[in-house]
Amino acid sequence: MQITGSYQEVAVRKGDMPHLLDGLNYLGVIPWVVDQTVFQLAWNAFHRGDQTLAEIPSGQPVPLPSPSSCMRTRAEIQQRRAERRAIFNKALVLE
Repeated sequence: MQITGSYQEVAVRKGDMPHLLDGLNYLGVIPWVVDQTVFQLAWNAFHRGDQTLAEIPSGQPVPLPSPSSCMRTRAEIQQRRAERRAIFNKALVLE
């Protein structure tokens, strides 16, 4: 499958939101301060709709994919489970 488009569109299409949520949770526990110069630059680019600056997502909502495009076949689900099981078993051997 060829991946095109912005990160947010790809994440929605793939249903890969757990990684996004993990990242937000991680950032939530770290004390940090916003650099006002960088923030102002990003803010201006966002409101101009300029996506050339670090692929800032547009303010427009991302259209949701059709339910049929999100469906996986039984074979795909079983393959994914087998891959996860193999990674888990390999991790057990390394310990």
